[in-house]
Amino acid sequence: ARGLVTRVRNSHQENVAHSRPIGSGVAMSSRRMQRYTLRPRARFRLTEESVDKMVAEVDALIATYDLRQPKRTRGSNAANNWIEGLNGLRDSSQPVAFTDQMTHIRSDGKHILEQMNLPHKKAEPYRFLNLRRLYNHKFDRSSGDVDVNLLEAGFQEETRGFRQVFVDGVFSEEHSSFPNELPDGAYVGGLQHLPARFQEDVFKQLAIVHEDLYGSGFFSALNKANVRDVAVVAIPDGVKLKEPMQITFYSTPPEDQDRHSSANFPRVVVLSGKDSEATVYINHMGGRNAQYQSNPVTTVNLQDGSELNMYTQIQHSKNAVHVEAVNATILNEAKFTWRGLLNGGTLSRLNLAVDLTGDDAECDIVGASLANDGAQMDIHTMMRHTGERGVSKQEHRSMVGSRAHAIFRGQVLITKPAIGCDADQQSRALLLSDTGTVDQMPTLVVEPDDVEGAAHGSTVSDLQGEELFYMMCRGLTEETAKIMLTKGFIRHIIQEFPFENMKARLMDQITEVAHSASVQWRYTDIEGDEFFDNFMGRDEEMASVF
Repeated sequence: ARGLVTRVRNSHQENVAHSRPIGSGVAMSSRRMQRYTLRPRARFRLTEESVDKMVAEVDALIATYDLRQPKRTRGSNAANNWIEGLNGLRDSSQPVAFTDQMTHIRSDGKHILEQMNLPHKKAEPYRFLNLRRLYNHKFDRSSGDVDVNLLEAGFQEETRGFRQVFVDGVFSEEHSSFPNELPDGAYVGGLQHLPARFQEDVFKQLAIVHEDLYGSGFFSALNKANVRDVAVVAIPDGVKLKEPMQITFYSTPPEDQDRHSSANFPRVVVLSGKDSEATVYINHMGGRNAQYQSNPVTTVNLQDGSELNMYTQIQHSKNAVHVEAVNATILNEAKFTWRGLLNGGTLSRLNLAVDLTGDDAECDIVGASLANDGAQMDIHTMMRHTGERGVSKQEHRSMVGSRAHAIFRGQVLITKPAIGCDADQQSRALLLSDTGTVDQMPTLVVEPDDVEGAAHGSTVSDLQGEELFYMMCRGLTEETAKIMLTKGFIRHIIQEFPFENMKARLMDQITEVAHSASVQWRYTDIEGDEFFDNFMGRDEEMASVF
């Protein structure tokens, strides 16, 4: 509206100079306000008085509406239909415990959600996200059918002493195995048996809706409005748990599998006391070929001197949509180690935000995504240094197959009080097909002059023809050479996971991608003896890679 008035005012002098009347008036309309038309009773010449009157009327109109938070119209487009469908599921589901507190939290989340705009392509956080895959769903209640064989195949041998399973976001004692009591008063489980000593801290974390530069606030509020149960990992001060724990979130298909999708909202809260240690493996999975959406939120709070190793794997069915937010706060001399792998779903989005608020805090992030057959894998990270002498390391690798799309976007922010910090961010992508797409945007913002180090980098490449030719000259077939190069690109990332069953299955999956990908590799222009001379002496280097 103000833009229209500005254009009218700018054209005023020209209109007056040529004595041109305004014919039938000026009409304004917008999706954000009701149609408002300024129609003069008769033809008139535009004057200073008429423009001032128009401005006054428009100002009065704008004051009547809150243009910053427009009210959405039910069913006006696919996005509104999508949110209305989720609201219908929310009304038919109830919390499993602490009904009064959880109902208040869900109501507050719904109120916050109503004040937010739905994600759209013109918003920078969602510019590359395939929102059509997110919104193109009609929802029905989850069936609750669990494929036991598939579930057990996701268990890791190293976690056989402690496995917690949440079906559609709700703790399932039937499929879980865990000791009767953890050492020294630690607790891992759902809300139903949450000890009183942890309740205040847990509900305090549930009330928070984290926001970052990359749009996690909307999906955090969506999770808060629909959460039914919470996976709580509470480690008291000084307790060190040596054995890894596994938490599996299993998504079941909808009751009407032909036309609808199911939706679930897993919630994880990790509370690490002072000088504590723990290792947690979180696995997101679902039924074969099932169509569903998963919207998890994980909150991590590390007290002084604590150490947490978190491993996350997203291996949903090929028709699933996964949008997750992970938020971690690290205090003095605490260390957060995160290893993540995205290798499932038609659309997987992970927002990872870490606040290094304490002095000498440390964060080590390693992530990998394996995209193939038209899938989209999206990782967004945000590292905020506000404490002195903090250290953050990031390495992200993506493998992109046929018609797939891999996205990495990250920012490291070192604020002015955070002197003596050391930050490094690296992102690498390997294109296995000429129909794959990669978008990488690492950014670095450094405000203080006194930093130990600050670096970021990004590379994108395909399999090099010289490397393939070099290996084929030593008796390997082209297909075997491609598989070896592909595995060599991501092997050290997979080795970061201490689970042998998981690593073996991933290597098999990488082999399948290398088999199916349409790899375009370039032949060198160098011919004859000169070509072979260039490779002499490189055997030792290649052996160190493979």
